Amino acid sequence: MAVAAWLLFAMMCSLSLAGMGLCGSLNRPLVKSPSRSRRSDDVDPLTAVVNQLSQEVLQLKTSLAALEASQARLAGSQTMSVSFTVHFSKADVVGLGTDQILVFDVARNNIGNGYNTGTGFFTAPVAGSYVFFLGMQRHGDDESTFIASIVKGTTTIGVAEAGYSPFEHGSMLVTTHLERGDTVCVKASHGTTVYGGMSTVFSGFLLHQN
Repeated sequence: MAVAAWLLFAMMCSLSLAGMGLCGSLNRPLVKSPSRSRRSDDVDPLTAVVNQLSQEVLQLKTSLAALEASQARLAGSQTMSVSFTVHFSKADVVGLGTDQILVFDVARNNIGNGYNTGTGFFTAPVAGSYVFFLGMQRHGDDESTFIASIVKGTTTIGVAEAGYSPFEHGSMLVTTHLERGDTVCVKASHGTTVYGGMSTVFSGFLLHQN
């Protein structure tokens, strides 16, 4: 009995002490965590997003401007294609006079539309270095040598001669620099008759664009 009473007394003391601790905890005033005051340099979350998007838009505009400038430089560096080959539609070209322009009225090709089959003039569509070729065949009925000149503006830059015997061929290849709008043609210098068709041809092309 004494042991049981002792145990009961110990349990009651423990419960009493526990109760006193709990009451102390409940009666203790709550301590609030200190709150941070708002500073003048704090940024609203929405404002931060807007600022970030504005920076990204600015970067995209800069990249787009650089791309457009690069495309413009690329377009400016591309070379225009210019070439032509022309001949007569008639088999015999007769009655030619000195300094008469030979009007080749058939264009085998005319890339860049530089040659005019109505006037006989080639007009440079762009500035650059050009190559011109003239090939011709002396007519069998003509007793004299046929000579023709490649003329740039008013200056002769090449001469082709179809010898002293009938049916003989003559040719001339020449390079020259042309500014945009400069003209080149072929003029008869000596003789009155030449074979037409593909026997006499005038050709040119752009070698290097400035």
